[in-house]
Amino acid sequence: MESIERLMELEIEDLYFIIGKELHVGLGIDSNNNEVLVIRGKRWLKDNYIIISEKICHSFLIGYIKDNSKNWETSLTVAAVADFVVSLKLGVSPVVVSILVVKLGLDKLCEDKEI
Repeated sequence: MESIERLMELEIEDLYFIIGKELHVGLGIDSNNNEVLVIRGKRWLKDNYIIISEKICHSFLIGYIKDNSKNWETSLTVAAVADFVVSLKLGVSPVVVSILVVKLGLDKLCEDKEI
């Protein structure tokens, strides 16, 4: 597992790639096609959007963070989101999912119909 700081420096597409790779490894599939893995990561997030958003967006803590985001460091926001994501047991790294959600934007997650 890479360090949280390193993961936070990655582009959104790289985070989708990691999720896709984790899914393929979990299924015993060996794929070196980066595009396929990014697509798989995007599809996974779309498929899990509702349960992720329901878990995160109805939280008082996340509401507080959204309202006071200028006072929160990104790493603390990722940690707060990870606390909720880990309980979902989604089969991929909760830290990677949390970083992806924070990079995409909590407002977008909680106010849009899909990411």
